[in-house]
Amino acid sequence: MCVNLFHAVENPFTKYAVYDFDMLYNTAYVMQRLMDDVIDLELECIDKIIAKVNSDPEPKDIKAYELNLWKSIKESCRKGRRTGSGITALGDTIAAVGLKYGSKKSITLTEQIYETIKLACYRCSVDIAQELGPFPVWDHKKEKKNAFLLRLKGNYIDDRLYADMKKYGRRNISLLTTAPTGSVSTQACLKVEDRRYYNTTSGIEPLFMKSYTRRKKGNPNDEDFRTDFVDQNGDSWMEFDMYHSGISAWKSVNTRSNIENSPYKGATASEINWISRVKLQGVSQKHVDHSISSTVNLPTDVDKQEISDIFIAAYDNGCKGITVYRDGCRTGVLIDDSHKIEIRDAPKRPKELNCEVFHVTIKSQEYFVLLGLLENQAYEVFAGLNNKSVIPKKVKTGKIIKKARGKYLGIFDDGTELTPISAFSSPEEETVTRLVSTALRHGADLSFLIHQLEKSVGDMQSFSKSIARALKRKIKDGTKVFGEECPNCSSTLVRQEGCIKCTACGFGKC
Repeated sequence: MCVNLFHAVENPFTKYAVYDFDMLYNTAYVMQRLMDDVIDLELECIDKIIAKVNSDPEPKDIKAYELNLWKSIKESCRKGRRTGSGITALGDTIAAVGLKYGSKKSITLTEQIYETIKLACYRCSVDIAQELGPFPVWDHKKEKKNAFLLRLKGNYIDDRLYADMKKYGRRNISLLTTAPTGSVSTQACLKVEDRRYYNTTSGIEPLFMKSYTRRKKGNPNDEDFRTDFVDQNGDSWMEFDMYHSGISAWKSVNTRSNIENSPYKGATASEINWISRVKLQGVSQKHVDHSISSTVNLPTDVDKQEISDIFIAAYDNGCKGITVYRDGCRTGVLIDDSHKIEIRDAPKRPKELNCEVFHVTIKSQEYFVLLGLLENQAYEVFAGLNNKSVIPKKVKTGKIIKKARGKYLGIFDDGTELTPISAFSSPEEETVTRLVSTALRHGADLSFLIHQLEKSVGDMQSFSKSIARALKRKIKDGTKVFGEECPNCSSTLVRQEGCIKCTACGFGKC
């Protein structure tokens, strides 16, 4: 459970904006009470599960493992009554009071917010312990040297908190965390002048992007599903253009509509100096007894030393953990519009194209593959059976001439002519070459295209592999292989002289 920090901002996005810490304290107090009630609900559900397993018809020895598991979960839950009260919308909250995320003042505000929540939740837990008893394994003697708990002594909000905890105990062994809250934040809202703007910044994170495309994975066969993107694993995604609600909220109360005048300027995840990110998380961690989910976003060309420096700085600042994300290291759910790769328009085909001729043997069948080149880049492909040496094996180059729509003539360096080129391809094989040519003309990644052809099964397997084998010759050495890892050591596989090789252990295949 988390509290939406934004709702404690009075007059957000104006010069009169202030943060209401009393409101935050009261909200956090109630949140912790609710979290403790959830523990009781969980225990009730576990009892129902145990009763269901006991009533199942299977023999006792078969059910024993599952019963022991659930009884162990119940006992752990009962003994500690562990909760995870947290926050979301910190990035919007900082902007709403006119500060830039990562600035010294924003770090000070963040620490005050986290300390207020800590004191409210611990006061609530102590009060419940006085009413209902502490968590069963509570023992003050085992905690008296705990550095986190010692920071509760003599605080300015509740100077008796530590003394009362020593006397009555507390209801929960641990209380606080900052979860990612990604899905929760899409449902949370910013209330400004009686209007609600849904989709807040997530957890402790700054604004990820001012505008972006959100991807949602789904089944392309489902009704109303629209396939906008297919990733390297073959999964289909829908894409939605999104604009951050905080920017819309800021515009609603300011006459200046230029985003460069907003407090979000220079405060997105990729713009903030990582040193500020680590410091902000460090002051927050002082007041969180569990962990904090936080990600440092870095550009593609970041070096290993800088990543090492981030982890060391996180340790020095008291962080229990931190995540580093290098831009482009995996296909994301959110995509920066400014770097989004669009399917390009196919460049106009000239009447004549130079081509390279490849002779490929797959399962004792001989194929010719013609790779048309435009500006020395793969542009189109034709292929067919070559069992009768339709194109002599000594032929390596030639030209592909377009005679009319869908009709092509091949003239090769030894004088051999082939018209039409598709004469030695079945209708199904011709369809494959048309689809591959369409993908090449519109900028499909060559390595990804080869990966898809190599996955083909059934009657077209040999034909597809013949095209893939020819296309491999056009891949630069060192290109990463899509969708595969080394079977020996799980390291990266790369293309090398048309073959696949492991960068770590030397495994290879052609």
